[in-house]
Amino acid sequence: MANLHPAADTAARLSEYGPSALTNEELLALLFRDASTGDRSLDLARKVLSQRSVGELLREPPRALSRRSGLSPLLSLRIASAVELWRRAEREEAALPARISDTKAVFTWAKPRLVALPHEELWMLALDGRNNVRAARRVCMGGRHGLAVSAPDVLRLALMEGAAGFVLVHNHPSGNPEPSAEDQRFTERVAQAAAAVDVPLFDHVVVASGGYARVSLG
Repeated sequence: MANLHPAADTAARLSEYGPSALTNEELLALLFRDASTGDRSLDLARKVLSQRSVGELLREPPRALSRRSGLSPLLSLRIASAVELWRRAEREEAALPARISDTKAVFTWAKPRLVALPHEELWMLALDGRNNVRAARRVCMGGRHGLAVSAPDVLRLALMEGAAGFVLVHNHPSGNPEPSAEDQRFTERVAQAAAAVDVPLFDHVVVASGGYARVSLG
């Protein structure tokens, strides 16, 4: 191995031992390597990962990645495509649960769908009288730091799905799942409105790369 070209050495170890034997930089360099990057692919990968963690890389939109790191649009889109394949594989393994039994079940469903997103999304899981899941509906999609949504937006979807009750879940792109003051206020408004129409809010879960947390219902 000592006399092999670095790229050939990386490919040989990948073939022999699998991707877990490679460093983050080497894995990224394999995505970058083509006629335009040539021997620079590993240096380019090191530069990209010196500016952000792997988790941040997975959440960064292609245009922002190109702008901040000087990558060509093609290389940024390669990363986005690889990330999307990973997300789809995780979603296949975490299909809509038949029943919501606890907060962890909500996190298990939401993690592959929401944790790596660069923006916030709020989802509603409609439940029947036995906590079986009738449907999962996205209520709204926001920016990196918040959502513009009201209690009637949530209740409208829950009633459309014929829910006996429902669960809310949203993500924090910051990586910190701790509920914000606005999360708390919004949850209390939804819980009060839901109780008034006898379609209770059972749980509101915040998910992030740092885990998950429940928002108090008030």
